[in-house]
Amino acid sequence: MKRTLGFSLLLIALVATACNVSVPAPTRAPPVPTQPPSPTIPPSPTVPPPTPTSANPLDALKSVFRGFAGVKSFRAKMTTTGGTTANQDMNLEVVMPDRFHMTSKEFEAYLIASTFYMKVGNQWQKIAMPKTLDLGFADANKLEAQLGATTETKLIGAEVLDGTPTTVYQYTTTIKTPTPMTVTSKVWVAVVDGLPRKMESVPKTGVKTVVTYYDYNANILIEPPIK
Repeated sequence: MKRTLGFSLLLIALVATACNVSVPAPTRAPPVPTQPPSPTIPPSPTVPPPTPTSANPLDALKSVFRGFAGVKSFRAKMTTTGGTTANQDMNLEVVMPDRFHMTSKEFEAYLIASTFYMKVGNQWQKIAMPKTLDLGFADANKLEAQLGATTETKLIGAEVLDGTPTTVYQYTTTIKTPTPMTVTSKVWVAVVDGLPRKMESVPKTGVKTVVTYYDYNANILIEPPIK
């Protein structure tokens, strides 16, 4: 009896002890730190190659003068510097192919076809055209023909001329006159229409001529000042 009672008490104590024992919660593995995403590198922008103005500057100038041949009228300013004479400025109105109105501080004149009119005092007279007057700047066919005698033609580059974007070319020509003459010329060609805006010619004699072109295809009327 005593032995049975002792065994029962021992069993109760074991059960009570087991009920008071805390079972630790299962341990969780610490979270694995996530790596920040690699930054996305945008693709490099594609830069288009520059558009060549012309593979051949000589061909480009020929195209310019052919386009100039289609102009109906324009205004121009011609400035001559150097040499033995004083600097000269002349304003011109031109109606193609053969009508010119020229004014300067010293004179006023018209050239209509082959007739030259000049104001002498207050009177207009028909006189022989001065041999020193060169109007080749308005002759597109002559300008293009001179390119056939070029010894060097090159593209200078881009330049803004009086607010107009232009492409500048340079060429050297040997003109076959009674005395052969070498002339270096520069042409400023407007990007917008491919027409010359300025021409500069310097022969070895040092007389520099600059022609500035404007008012292409303007409404210009040139009539003889006298009958």
